[in-house]
Amino acid sequence: MRQGGGGGDGVSPGNVPVCYYGAGGRVSASLERRVRAAEVLLRCAACALAVLAAALLGADRQSRTFFSIQKVARYTDMQSLVILVIASGMVACYSLLQGARCLVSIVRGGILLSRPLAWAIFSCDQVMAYVIIGAVAVAMEAALLGKTGGWSSSG
Repeated sequence: MRQGGGGGDGVSPGNVPVCYYGAGGRVSASLERRVRAAEVLLRCAACALAVLAAALLGADRQSRTFFSIQKVARYTDMQSLVILVIASGMVACYSLLQGARCLVSIVRGGILLSRPLAWAIFSCDQVMAYVIIGAVAVAMEAALLGKTGGWSSSG
């Protein structure tokens, strides 16, 4: 299948399918159902794991007694953990919205024919991945600084 117009075949950059699975750009119905089901499953798993991470961080408490003074540590005591909880909530909401979009697509039977929409979804997926990776990196750095008391130099 050519990409580009001309020749009277009705193909232009605006109406070319996003994915090519076989000859002529056609996808079997069973493969399409499995791909859509896998996407819904992955989106729901991402949502559930993000909610679980935020809930575990939000509910976690640690206490330590220091000279008869008890200090209870919560995630709100470290700004980096607050950022991680917020990022997990953002990722959970985004995954829930995308999972709902996938379910609507399955129910209506429509396929994603718009390249700009496919690129927008892909770009938003990448942004959410980088947001959560960045939040985890910041939280890990703060935890390392809290545990060791500073930067360690090996060398």
